[in-house]
Amino acid sequence: MTENFEGFVYIQIDNPMVAWNVVRSNFYSPSHLPQSERRGALSFGTSNLFRNGNASRATAEFRLEDFRRRHFSGAASRLTGIFVFDDIDSAAQVWDDVAWSGHFNPDYLTDVGVSADQSSRLDAVWITMMRDDKNILVDGWEAMAERYWSGEPASSQPIWERIIEGSITIWGRDLKERALEEIQEFWPQSLSLLEIAANSAAIGSCDGAIVPYATRKGDLLDIRYYLRMVDTKDAAFIDRLENFLRVGGERVCRLVPAGDRWISPDFSCYSFQRHIEGTSLIF
Repeated sequence: MTENFEGFVYIQIDNPMVAWNVVRSNFYSPSHLPQSERRGALSFGTSNLFRNGNASRATAEFRLEDFRRRHFSGAASRLTGIFVFDDIDSAAQVWDDVAWSGHFNPDYLTDVGVSADQSSRLDAVWITMMRDDKNILVDGWEAMAERYWSGEPASSQPIWERIIEGSITIWGRDLKERALEEIQEFWPQSLSLLEIAANSAAIGSCDGAIVPYATRKGDLLDIRYYLRMVDTKDAAFIDRLENFLRVGGERVCRLVPAGDRWISPDFSCYSFQRHIEGTSLIF
């Protein structure tokens, strides 16, 4: 059963691909994609962690995922799920925590509407305890992972976060306006396509979202980004979209004059690779 609730998320809009999805107003986990499109799809949170971290961080996350699949297959995945705080106190706790301060800037905090098909409420403190200062999993990490995935608190001051499979809708208008400024700076030629992306999201489509995909070849993990444009090839969807543009009123996103060409952003400079060792996990 789908669970709907208010949450809080840190979204780094200085990444233009993330900013694009913020203007679109919706993020979804790969579980929302058709089965044929899910293989290798990551959440943006995970791809950003891999991009900003080192090979040890990526390896640690893959080993944690391998542990989850073997022992807690019913729990939401850290690789594909969306991380949400379901109370403002936990969201605020990370501001002053040295272990988390580099990842959580209060300028990026926004309130969201959460629609969770599956979720796990876990204490993030375990994650910092399982890794050393080089992001390598410490001896005995499996015992801590057992307690982490069981939902136990690590101490008297837990930092509760929800990992959800589902979607979130961005409510914060200020964040969306700042995200649009980011797109206007980096990809001004693509505003007409962003307009289509936002209006597609408004009628329940995944089209127009930027999705990170990972491909593993031996010990090498290759991550690239793609703009999903599948539904726009369907005549029935185009009819729905055109009808929404006619009758949607204030819900319709209008960024450019009608008739502008659709020009896709260039994601090639954002692709990257990481070495993954010590796990046979594949997508």
